[in-house]
This record gives sequence, C-alpha cells and structure tokens, in this order.
Amino acid sequence: MKTLAVLGGGSVWTPCLLRELAMQQPEGLEVRLQGPREEHLREVALFANDDVRGTLRVTWTPVLEDAVDGASIVLNQARIGGWRARQQDEDVAVTLGGVGDESLGLGGLRAVMRTLPFIERAASVLRRLAPAAWLLNLTNPSDLVARVWRGAGVRNVMSVCEQPILLAQEMARLAGDAEASTRFGFAGMSHVGWLFPPPDLNLNGLLAARPDLIPWVREWGAIPSPWRMIVEDAPGLARRQRRAPSRRAQQLASLARRLRSAIRRQAAAQYWDLLEQRPPRWYRSVVSPAILALLGGEPARLIVGLPHGDQLPGLDPEVVIETWTQVDAVGARPETLDGKARCRADVLSFGASRDLACAAIHCPEPLTLAQYASSDPFAPPPGAWHEWLRGLEPRSRGPERMSRRSRDVSASGEAH
Repeated sequence: MKTLAVLGGGSVWTPCLLRELAMQQPEGLEVRLQGPREEHLREVALFANDDVRGTLRVTWTPVLEDAVDGASIVLNQARIGGWRARQQDEDVAVTLGGVGDESLGLGGLRAVMRTLPFIERAASVLRRLAPAAWLLNLTNPSDLVARVWRGAGVRNVMSVCEQPILLAQEMARLAGDAEASTRFGFAGMSHVGWLFPPPDLNLNGLLAARPDLIPWVREWGAIPSPWRMIVEDAPGLARRQRRAPSRRAQQLASLARRLRSAIRRQAAAQYWDLLEQRPPRWYRSVVSPAILALLGGEPARLIVGLPHGDQLPGLDPEVVIETWTQVDAVGARPETLDGKARCRADVLSFGASRDLACAAIHCPEPLTLAQYASSDPFAPPPGAWHEWLRGLEPRSRGPERMSRRSRDVSASGEAH
C-alpha cells in the first residue's frame, strides 16, 4: 500500500487534489488527511470519497503520528494561523513601509516564523515514523519553509509552486507555439525569477502581445517573472498599497467560507462552480505529477525548488532555487542551471537575500533583522526591525514533546 499524508488536509482545496490524483487511477494509493479540525477533515474526506468513488482510499485523522506512519509522500499545505494571520502579515508590512505579500518581504518572514514551531514538532515525528518519505512543501513562502524543514532534519524536501510552469506555458502560447513551454529555461525562487526562451523560438508574437517585456528581453535576453518586474519599483508598489491596501486575503477567506459550506452540505455542483473563482492550479501543474512520479508512476519533468548545491558559487548550498528537475521513483534530480550570466547573478543576489531571511528566522535579533531588511527590496526600512515580530507568538527555543493526541500540530485548516 502506497500512502500519501496531507498535512492541512482539511483545506477547502483538498478535494481538487484528490480528484487530480484519482484521474490518473493510481493503484493502491491511500490518502490520509491530517489537521487540527476534526469536523473539517471528516467533511472533506466524505466529500472527496463520494467524488473519487473508490479510485483512492481517503481516510482522516487529527493525529500526526497516525497520518505519517510509514507514509511514502508527505504533502505540507498547512497554513498556520489561517487567513486572518495572512492578512495581518500583509497589513503589518504595508504599515511599516514595505510591500504586503504572503511570500516576500516582511509578510513572508512573519509567516515562516509563525510556522517554525509546527515544523520543529512535526519534523521530529517524520524523522521517526517516515524517514524515507519525500516531503512536498506547498506552504508559502515555499522556498524558506522547505529550507526550514531540511534544517529540522527532513532531508528529502521539494518546494512546489505552479507559477514558473504557468509562466512558461503563457509565454509559449503568446509566442504561438504552446509545445515550446518545456523548452524554456527557468531559474528563480519565491516568485522572483527568469524565463529563458529557446533560441529558435520566434518572440515577435509574444512581444506584440506583451510590449512591456520588450526592454527586458533586449537588455537581459530573458523574460522576468511578474514579481521580478516589480523589484524595479518595489517602493512604488509599497506606496500604492499604503494608499489602497490589498484585501486579497479577505476575498480568499470569503471564498473559502463558501467552499466550506458547500463541502459541509455535500453540494458538489456548487463547490465545483465556486472553485472556478480561484482554481487551485498548483495541484494539476506540479503537485499531482510530482506525487505520482515519486510513487513510481510516469516520470515527470517539472520546475520545482531544491537546494542549489554548487550551481550558484558563493551562495549557501542550502538556498532553495527553482529550476527544471527530473522527478521519478528514484527521487528528484535538478538539471544544470542555464541562462544568461547576468540573470544567474541576479538570482544569486536574490538568493543571498533569502539566505539572510533564513538567518533572521532562526535568530530574530536586531542585527540579523537589519541585515535582511537592507537586502530585500520588498521589506520595510531597517529602522522598523523592532516592530517586525508584533503579533507573533514566541517561537520554541527547544524540542517539544509531541503528544499522540495533540490537536495543535497544525494551527489552521486552510492551505496555500
């Protein structure tokens, strides 16, 4: 029996993951949903079992040990603190003069620090009960959270995000050759990166549709991700957000409440209609193919995040970068990082900032916080460091014993 454990399995998005997996008809796959809210787990499992109709065996448990014991794959999609915490992260960042986002800048740093005690506790259980399992991390900021999992002793960790693959697909479509999407190169992390067009691809149609990309392609010979473009005007975005704060988290929380109601009432038609407002495209684009490949199904070539090793000399080998990777039952093997030298240097520079963010996560002292703030264009000014931890619970400074009946192993039922 092959087993997938889903942390944060009570999420309203989870039925979509299970449908994606079931469509591939994996033989003998059991999916164990784990989270702190028994009613959410029960409702999602009932809803999903009715949808997949026996193609998968879906069970649930609030006990982490029971979920991961002997698991082949662990998917972490737990959002610690839920939508309210995400909104607070973004609001605090904007109030202090930075960019409000759940992955970048102060918002991302706060999210990881809030997640750290959960990872420390959960990692001790995984090391004991599923030491050979691959952990796929979907929780944002995915690169930093994945690195924290590795630092906690879970070594087979892959960061998964749909944005690079979707960007390649969109650029290939605009260029008039949808099949070319897999021939684009990519290097980046946490939504900031570069797409390298294949030399033989005619970009005229793409640039006609996206004239804003013309100066980037001329100067860099590559296509920036949307957030890489914003780097050039991060202070401007911060000012705009301060004048008109984003309410994205509130909108998503409202949608999640309606999806939860549909799941609770087993109103399948309403659920799938509502889901069109924000399709969880990460499952189809990268999560499901990675899970099935690792379980011995069809090998997959995906853009995922792994420690760069020695591909970016001068950068800590543990820094997670996203690039094309071969994924199969043996594991995950990144392809050689390609791209223009200037773009590689740009990725290395942003990676150095993420390295400083990791140092600040583990040692949130004035010096490390100021060093990180000075390096990240999305962060508030360094002088605001003393406000950065406002609203966060103190993190664990040492090992905590995991109770078998613990209900707080993940403090939220929402994901990604």
